[in-house]
Amino acid sequence: MANAQDQMYEQVPEGEAGYLSLYTQSQDRLANLPMTVGYSSVAHLPNIFSLKGIQDTPDTPLQAVATKADIGGIGGHVEVDPEVKGLVAKYMLIHNRRKDNGQRIFRSMVVTHTGDDVCITIVQDADVPTSVTHQLMDNALRYGGTPKAFELGLYGPGQDLLTDAFTGNVHGSGVASVTLPLPVRPDPKRASQTIMVVCADKTDPAALGNWLCRAYFDPNYNTGLLIAASEMKRGYDFVVADLDTRAQAAEKGLTNQADIDAFLKQAAGQERVVIVDDAIELQRLLLDQGRYVVAQIRTKNGNIGFTLSAERLHNISGTYSGKDDPVVLALCQGDWPAPGEISSVYMRPKIVAGDCRGSHRMPIRPQPLNSPTSMWSGPIVTTMLLSVNIHSGRIGALVDHFAPGTAWDTVRTNVDELSFRIRDHGATEPATLPVNELEYQPGYREGMAALAPRFKDIPAGELNAVTG
Repeated sequence: MANAQDQMYEQVPEGEAGYLSLYTQSQDRLANLPMTVGYSSVAHLPNIFSLKGIQDTPDTPLQAVATKADIGGIGGHVEVDPEVKGLVAKYMLIHNRRKDNGQRIFRSMVVTHTGDDVCITIVQDADVPTSVTHQLMDNALRYGGTPKAFELGLYGPGQDLLTDAFTGNVHGSGVASVTLPLPVRPDPKRASQTIMVVCADKTDPAALGNWLCRAYFDPNYNTGLLIAASEMKRGYDFVVADLDTRAQAAEKGLTNQADIDAFLKQAAGQERVVIVDDAIELQRLLLDQGRYVVAQIRTKNGNIGFTLSAERLHNISGTYSGKDDPVVLALCQGDWPAPGEISSVYMRPKIVAGDCRGSHRMPIRPQPLNSPTSMWSGPIVTTMLLSVNIHSGRIGALVDHFAPGTAWDTVRTNVDELSFRIRDHGATEPATLPVNELEYQPGYREGMAALAPRFKDIPAGELNAVTG
């Protein structure tokens, strides 16, 4: 039997305006109400779109999905044009319908940006195939926003869309995508769930996975590990992904380039992971942040509460040598840390890989939602908290966790001061990454290849005899 939204689809007036009329918008919530403040307190927050007539389905499993990509930036890799972002949202709203059965794909949606990356976050039924969802999101980025980026002359239009068309699998496609199952709680008094959406730009997966995970094993960030009566007291399982496929190839003894390329192609369609629950083992893995990344965190009874888009595209044969600008979805409260416990790891500046040209080490700057990159080119992180009704799948309200006027202003000042000191080192470590991690390696290697023939072998102690 068709649900209420599907029946609405059958009766919708023709044209884009008809489809857009199917949604409520959070920007209209205060219409016709007496104002209790001098200006709208939600004026600058992202707009939430939810299908009208959503009915409570307390026994229906839901999931949150987020996809993020750079499809063109203003002034280089700085910020997303609002028209581009609006066209991405419009495409999602008017194409929210499955081709196989005509039913809706998602229930509620919000579109944000972090630096020059557009992020689409939705809540949908868990039985909607991920291939259907990713197809819609890919199309929204590819056909909704990218043409406008070309028209406006933005930098790198469609940059992260590494394939010519959606192939059915987002792995290796260039976009960062995550899916998080939401709890099923039929109790009408427990229909609320807080979801944290964390986006990073100009950095790699470790900037989120290997720092945010500390709230799940270190009581210095999360006192709940010591005093909570929830599942938290049993600790968590950490799924750690090995992202360095080139290192894996070397460990297998592959030296022929054709064999290495064949292995990289195979590795692009699989994951190499290990599950650990011991803090010492986890810290041992996290010593190599360029290789091992916490991709998922689970309770001891198997519930997933943290998931990260974990890929290293510069290890996939045939793609650009870039960083991966990750996104995280995390459950908060109950069996999981509170939002402030998770984000508190950024209270003091944390140095990560990325920044300008993806080739530096810099402290990651907690930015307000919908912010440009900071000085040089980042790296930055934004965090949005969603209040979701898990009986209806509606995103009811949201807040900017790193908003201006909060203690994060002090953190930003501290980050800036450290950034100046680090970049004062110039084009050397620790300001730059090791040469094998530089994003623009070809230029470096060409220069070194040109220098190689000019080296001379001389007897030890004969430097004074060297001539040009």
